[in-house]
Amino acid sequence: MKYIAWISGLLLGACAVPEVIHTVQKGTNDSSWIFLLMWGLGEIGFFIYVLPKRDYPLLFNYVLNIILISILIYYKF
Repeated sequence: MKYIAWISGLLLGACAVPEVIHTVQKGTNDSSWIFLLMWGLGEIGFFIYVLPKRDYPLLFNYVLNIILISILIYYKF
């Protein structure tokens, strides 16, 4: 089960990678502000919730997503 959790955390965390690559190549992000803010705040909220539980696969997922969403928001500006 531990391996399933880590693989799932990696896949979910990395699902934004294609969008980040596309955004960096174009130099702009076409995603809506509402989408980016809801996604980002949701990730931050769940990160805060899971942090005391020390569920490392989920923490990895949330940190990776927060980093990737930050890149998308940066290019949105």
